[in-house]
Parts: sequence; C-alpha cells; structure tokens
Amino acid sequence: MSIPVASEKKLLSAEEFEAVKATHHPAISELTLEALRSAKNELGERREKLRARLVENRRARVRRTSRETAQGSAAPPLARQKQVFAKALRRVNQELHRREAIEAKSRPALAGSPPQAKPMKAARKVSPSAPKDGPAAKPQQARPAARRPEAKAKGEGKGQRTAKKEG
Repeated sequence: MSIPVASEKKLLSAEEFEAVKATHHPAISELTLEALRSAKNELGERREKLRARLVENRRARVRRTSRETAQGSAAPPLARQKQVFAKALRRVNQELHRREAIEAKSRPALAGSPPQAKPMKAARKVSPSAPKDGPAAKPQQARPAARRPEAKAKGEGKGQRTAKKEG
C-alpha cells in the first residue's frame, strides 16, 4: 500500500522528511552512487530504530494493566513511520540495482574471459526435432487396462464373510 507524500510529511519530522523526500522519483535519479549508498545506510538505521521502538512498545503494552491501557496514549504512529522508511529504502535499493545493472551491461568483456553462457547454450542445441534414439523416439501406444481375473459374486466382496452351510 502506498503512502502519499503529504502523509509522509505529516508523519515525519522535517529532518526525517528531507531524507525520505530525496528518494522520490525526480530527485532519486539525480543522486550519485555514493549518495544512494549513504541514503541506504541512513534509512536502514532509522527503520531499525523505529522497529526496535515498536517491539519495545508491544512488550510494554503486554505488561500494562487494563486500567492503564484504557487511558490511551498520544504516541506517534510508529508503525506508519517505519513503513515510510521501509518504502524509501525499497526505492533506494531498486535504484541502486537498476544502476548496477546498467553499469554491468556497459562494461566491456574482460580479455581472456569465456563467452557468455547464453550463446554457448544456443550452440549446444542440436535441432528442435525429436531425438533419433532412446525412449522418446518411440511413439506412445495405448496399454490395455488391467482387469481382475473374475468378478466376485454379490456378498463375497472384500471384508465380508459369508457362512457356508454344509448339508
């Protein structure tokens, strides 16, 4: 679920919002690789701090009595703040991955390195036709159904015992 920028601004302090604002579309493409990596570290740290606070609040909530819980608290919505940082971190990671992929494609192949795997696989393919020998070369034939030797009379089925009278 996406969080609008206006909601992010309301949830976060001015300093936190500036860190998150840089991860949105037009601004993130202008960041350098080093700036992206530092943003990744900073956002990850902030998310982890919020996660630790959330865990501590849950533990404290369990310890409280019902009377104290009924009073309520005016604590900031920590879970939503953590989501904002998590989504910002996801955007930074995607941008880093995208740039690394572009960089890897633009690098020339190293001298003496083996060729790429895809052309080698294509060269290994013999032909799209069926193999000449082996079990796949034989056409499939229908097999007759296995039948029981003789049908049993009614009452002589499995698990049923019949008493035979001797005269």
